[in-house]
Amino acid sequence: MTGTQGRTREQLRRSIGRNLIGHRLIVSTATAAGDETSLIDDTLLGGDDNYNGWWTVLKAGEIRRVSDYDAADAQLNWTRPLPEATAATDSYELWPSEYPPEVIHDYINQAIGEAAGHIYQPVEDESLQAGGGITRFAVPEGIDAIWKVQVRVSTSSPSPAAANSAVWQKVPSHLWGIDRGVRVLTLTEGGRRLAGNSPLKLVGGRESSPLSTDASTTVVPDEFVIARSTALALLASPDLSESGRAACEKWDTRTREARAAFPLLTNMRRVG
Repeated sequence: MTGTQGRTREQLRRSIGRNLIGHRLIVSTATAAGDETSLIDDTLLGGDDNYNGWWTVLKAGEIRRVSDYDAADAQLNWTRPLPEATAATDSYELWPSEYPPEVIHDYINQAIGEAAGHIYQPVEDESLQAGGGITRFAVPEGIDAIWKVQVRVSTSSPSPAAANSAVWQKVPSHLWGIDRGVRVLTLTEGGRRLAGNSPLKLVGGRESSPLSTDASTTVVPDEFVIARSTALALLASPDLSESGRAACEKWDTRTREARAAFPLLTNMRRVG
């Protein structure tokens, strides 16, 4: 029904890069201080201009295209300044020109989007209050699916807000429903009588949002995101070789296997 937080976008991107280009993906660390338009790494190999046109991913996920590589100074240069100067020990990545990291991010988010309706971040909400003959309740924002509605039947605490002490009773699934067009929880007359004047608890989930920073994570399984993103990147190649087509088939197969392992959702009702 749900997943657990997995790898960060940075970790996912690097795994995808290894699948696509192996050792051509360079993950390294600056060896001396640079400035807002340069980074120095004396472990890099190759002569002048060897990395011209390549993409570098720097701290905080900043992406720049290398405009010049000076082998004598072991210096990568770009034209659009960073918010601050590079420093010794800054980690970074170098990607060949054919695989812009921003495009890899798009593939990651496309894979996450394809898992919508199958994988959810767990959510519980106790903000709704039954009573007064009400049978329709606006579902709070941040909930995309509900698989259980409960009514509080008792609490051992003087404060109703002390949720840990509450006892909840499940509302049978035939007594509630969702009006998806307007994001409304509905109770039948039997559900209304069962709820009485008590608080309601919604047990459900929200779909994973696109990843927008290198530190962000998703509950969509890593195996699916990596396999699907790798397949999408390979499929985008304008001229696939025989080995490239074989690689596409391999990652398509892994995508299907990962999708088949998604949990089976029971009594799940979409909200929107």
